[in-house]
Order: sequence, then structure tokens, then C-alpha cells
Amino acid sequence: SRVEMVLYKDTVRMDAGTGVDPQFVRPGVETMRLFYLEPDEINYSINVEPRFQSNRLEVDSSYRLNLTNLALEQMQNSSDSRKLYAVIGSNDGRVMPALISGPDDPTERQPKILITSISQEQ
Repeated sequence: SRVEMVLYKDTVRMDAGTGVDPQFVRPGVETMRLFYLEPDEINYSINVEPRFQSNRLEVDSSYRLNLTNLALEQMQNSSDSRKLYAVIGSNDGRVMPALISGPDDPTERQPKILITSISQEQ
């Protein structure tokens, strides 16, 4: 089995100017890092290595993170109190609005969890 989280770069709001300051210029961000942290590990800047990382795919402007190991860990230890935190670009506390498509995106580019498995017939 494989578990993959897919997040898409928001192109709709940026192109339409909806909900985005006209002076806003999106940084040229190509990498997303995902951290699995305890609440007391969150500060202005995260000082640990990312647990997962993905470069943006040019073909559909998506970030695809392989979370298979995380899913297996969660099935074995459901009492884990850590949470996932995504960082796009530099890890310096900047807030960059309108980076990721949300549930209201009309182009069906909402965040997704894809679970793929292969069944072996006998």
C-alpha cells in the first residue's frame, strides 16, 4: 500500500485576484517540507529536519508527499500527540496567503489523501 497527500498550488485566486491583495507577489516556491512535531517544538522557526519533503510537480502544480510510513506508525501507535506542520519555501515565519488550493476551489484541486493498494489474487 501507499499513502500520498496531494496539495495543489492555488492558481485560481491568484489569477482572478480574489481575496488576494493586488500588490501581493507570490514567492517562487518549489519545495514543501512537512514536519511531525510536538506542540512545544513550534517556535518562530522549526529547528529539526523535515519528516517529509516534496518538490512541486510542474505538470499539475502539485506537491505530493509520501505518507506511507506515517500511516503505518499511526496504525501501530494511535496515542501519538504529534501534529503535522507544512512549510512552503523558507522556514522563517513568513505568512504567505493563497498558496494552496482549498475545498472551495472550482477546478477540483482540493487537498487529497490517495491510498493505493495492490491485491494479490491466489
